[in-house]
Amino acid sequence: LSERWRDPTRRGASLDLPRTPPSWWSDDAVRSARANDGRAVFDRTCAPCHGGLGRGDGVAASGLRDVWGPPITPADLSAPHWKSGGEPVDWFRSVATGLDGTPMVGFASQLDRATLWSVVAYIDSLRQKPGEDEPGAAASAAKDSKTLSRPNVTPSGVVTAEEHTSELQSLLWISY
Repeated sequence: LSERWRDPTRRGASLDLPRTPPSWWSDDAVRSARANDGRAVFDRTCAPCHGGLGRGDGVAASGLRDVWGPPITPADLSAPHWKSGGEPVDWFRSVATGLDGTPMVGFASQLDRATLWSVVAYIDSLRQKPGEDEPGAAASAAKDSKTLSRPNVTPSGVVTAEEHTSELQSLLWISY
């Protein structure tokens, strides 16, 4: 519906999105292992905005603005329900394509499909499950058991908030 997409030079290549999660998704042990793989990618690419536990409190979060200029808050991925949809394929779509008008860029051109699914599995591990007392309880429990989660830190080799924000701004500038 945006006027920006009437110009064919602004349109990207189509992306084949999955209709169902991979077959391993229903196996809790495999999904947990894939989530552990996705954590490193999440820490590098998502945590600067979403925070180490996905609560939308990353070091770059306070400086984000939408395309119209107002400040925007990254999604709280520990919440039980997300605006982008409630199924793994919905989360895959958001990570792969990004969210137009926001600083959330798509990662389909930088990450292969298997890595995208690993990131989605990690994001799912952060989400509050029915019956949990508070958002992030799964992540906190995982932290206590030394699996999946860790506090919002910037280990060596992880992109800083300034570098990530600059990269996001560059990507947004190119796309508009």
